[in-house]
Amino acid sequence: KGRYDAKAHRMPDLEFDMKVQNGSIAYQQALPVKNLFFSFRSKLPGLNPDSLSVNIDSLSFNLDQGYFGGSLHIKGINPPYGKANIHAQMDLDKLDKALGISSFSMKGQYELHVRADGPYATGIKRIGLRKTETVITSIPSFELRSSLQQGYFKYASLPQAISGIRFSINAACPDHDYHHTVLSIENLQASALDNYLKGSLKLSLAKDL
Repeated sequence: KGRYDAKAHRMPDLEFDMKVQNGSIAYQQALPVKNLFFSFRSKLPGLNPDSLSVNIDSLSFNLDQGYFGGSLHIKGINPPYGKANIHAQMDLDKLDKALGISSFSMKGQYELHVRADGPYATGIKRIGLRKTETVITSIPSFELRSSLQQGYFKYASLPQAISGIRFSINAACPDHDYHHTVLSIENLQASALDNYLKGSLKLSLAKDL
């Protein structure tokens, strides 16, 4: 809604809203996605990207005993401010079949918990007399927990799959300084034909370590 006037640098306002209640997704004889709820609102005043706001107040559904629930809020582009809260526990094989995905197949018991809040911003840092570089000055504070058991992934166009996929990921940053980020990947496993991967990783970006 609004007037477009290039000389006066005026642009119309754009709004887009969508809501789904009591939704379901069913593919052939597979267990259906049930209780689908989706509430989406967005605004772009004057078609100005820096004034963009995106609000997914809720996205949730159930699949047999599994569930997904989350929300996402984004404001602005330069810099963007984001807030997210996501929780999921899902049988990937049932999700694959419910959505009717044909290009690849996946299996496994997957769990995800994410919380993030804050801006992402960059700045210019001077190096010497003439050189500068772009550096990250702020990231959202966040907590992430993710795990997969008995994982399996195969492209339909390829003869072999990656199987026995397993991992447990924990990552966090308590404030907006990315130097305080810590990451832990435990029980990492995967195999394909006679090849395999096993390992673990612990990472801390703290300057004093």
